[in-house]
Order: sequence, then structure tokens, then C-alpha cells
Amino acid sequence: MAENLLKINELHSEKHELYILTADAKLGYHNVYAFKYFCPKVFRFLDFWFHGRAYHKNIKKLLETHEFDAIVFGNAIYGLITKLFGINCPIIGMVNDDHVAAVNFKNYRKMPGGLGLLWLRNIEKLAILKLDFVITCSNYLTKFLEAEYHLNLQNSMVFYQGIDVFKITFKPIRFKNLNQIKVLFIKHRADIGRIEDLVLALKRLGQFNFKLTIIGPPEVAVGHVLTYAKEIFNLEINFIGPAPQSIVHQQLGQNDILCIPSSLEALGLANVEGLAHGIPVVTTNVGGIPEVMNYGQNGWLCEPGNPSSLAEALKKCITALPEEKLEKSQRGRTFVEANFNAQTLLSKFLMQLEKIVMTPNA
Repeated sequence: MAENLLKINELHSEKHELYILTADAKLGYHNVYAFKYFCPKVFRFLDFWFHGRAYHKNIKKLLETHEFDAIVFGNAIYGLITKLFGINCPIIGMVNDDHVAAVNFKNYRKMPGGLGLLWLRNIEKLAILKLDFVITCSNYLTKFLEAEYHLNLQNSMVFYQGIDVFKITFKPIRFKNLNQIKVLFIKHRADIGRIEDLVLALKRLGQFNFKLTIIGPPEVAVGHVLTYAKEIFNLEINFIGPAPQSIVHQQLGQNDILCIPSSLEALGLANVEGLAHGIPVVTTNVGGIPEVMNYGQNGWLCEPGNPSSLAEALKKCITALPEEKLEKSQRGRTFVEANFNAQTLLSKFLMQLEKIVMTPNA
């Protein structure tokens, strides 16, 4: 996200200037200021305070030599301290996932770190109610936060995560070797991506021979899945694990199907990249995914947490006529070009920021 936003300084330097304050020292660009912060392990539940306080302290330092029209926090929670302690310009916060807002008293025991997430939910809600403006990554997430946190829709906007669409080669022709169908899974959180459901769905489709490539999760998180997939189901696995974007794009160009049957997803950027490449996409109808898939027009959708529904969607994708596959791929690429092109989104983002800055008492 930060690297995309930095393009403001390249594309709109005549009118705008962006500075980035980050705890990630890897971003070695002009106008990027890195800082360090420390949160004792015993106070991890107060990380928002330590992190937010570090941001606030360093913002005040920058204000000694710079003047800003707006301050945008990539995570709305970290903007709460700056808002509460008063800086005289609009404080804007981004919310890019629904993992915290989805936690409640009924389900927190079932989630890893659920008690901490339940506490964090209250902090996120307070931040959204206090900040001057909130940016979400999908229409779904906006409606979800309205329901869960009473988000004021008049003080919010949707800013899709963008990609450099036109740098991606469109390659819609797949399934060149029907003797082995290559399926690609991309998700750091394999539990949310539901890798188990995918393996079970592939097992149900015994009439086909599959090779499954897994990118994103560390091996320790999926070791049990790899074991029964290989030893019990005799499924061929190409485990890559955490990988740079270059490897992700390489695999998106080489596989036959991208399948991420997520149970929780505010948008699903991997699906966006998949559509740009032209790989057939099979995924779930949950969260913001239907927005990316144009409600099934760009690929195949199934029910979350349902290996049987997933197997049926995969079968429909595999057995679809080449003309149907090509049509969906072409629609997907056109859709991504129109809605997820990074440069177009940046222009819209700047127009919205101008409106916020110009609005009295923003």
C-alpha cells in the first residue's frame, strides 16, 4: 500500500506531496521517515497504545519542519492517539480487513487470540467513531462496519487496493495438459483461506489428477494438511510457502486454476491479480470477494466452509467449454482494468482527500 501511495509524488508532484512515516525501515524512499517503537510482551494487549504513541510522537517532530493538510493512517487504530491528543488537521484512518470487527462474544473462543481480538474490537470501534474520516477497502466492509461500529457513511469512502494492471501479461489459455490440472492457492493465513476445504474438495474430484501449489503460509501452519494430502489422499503438492511477488506472479502465469476458498475476506487482492493474469478463479461468495468477481461474472463462486460446494464449483470450472473460460477471463481482465488500476485509484483518492481538506470542521 505504501509503495502504491508513493506514486503520488511521481504522478502528481505539481499539486501534491506525500510523506510516509513508518515502522518499516525497509522502505528506503525519498519522503519516507522510519521510526522504532517498543512494546513489552507483557503489554501486547496495549500494542495499539505503544504503536499509536510512537506515531504521534514522530508526527509532532515532523510538524516542526513540515506542514500537512491531512494525516492518513494505514491502520485506523494507530490514528486514535493522534486524534485524541489533538493535531489541527483532518485525521483519516484506513480499515483494510474485517478480522477484528468479525469477533464477538459468541465466536471469540473459536479464534486464535480471540480474547485479545475482542479487546481490540473496542479500540477499533472507538477509532472509527472518533477519526475525522474512514477509508475502507470494499463496499462490503463499509456496510459491515456500519452495522458493527455505527460507521458514519457520510464520513467514509471506499478505496480499493490497486495493482499495476498493465504490467501484467494477460494469459487466458490454460488447461493445456488435462492429465494433470494445476491448482494454485495463495494466502498467508491458511486457516482463513481454508486450505483444508480445498484439499477435501480436490479429493472429492477423484476423476481428475491434480497438482496443488501453495504460496503464503509458513510450513508449520499447514504441516498437518500437507501430511494427509500427500500420504492419505496421494495429492501432489508443490509447497512454496512465503514468497515475493515475483514468484506469486510467476505461478499465476503457470497454473490452471487459482482457488482460495476463504471464510473471511474484506476484498481479496490475490483474486484481483489472478483476474489480471487471466487464470480461471474459483473462490467463495463471502465478504468483499463477490465485488472482485462481479458476483460470479468473472469466475466461479461457492459457499464458504463447504468442501462439497467448492468441489462442484471446481468441476464446473474444469468442464466449462473453452469459450466460457475465455469469456470469463476476458471479463475479469476488463473488470480489473476498470476498477483496480492503481493509477486511476490514486487520482480518485486524491480528489477525495481534497474534498476532506476543503470541508470545514473535517
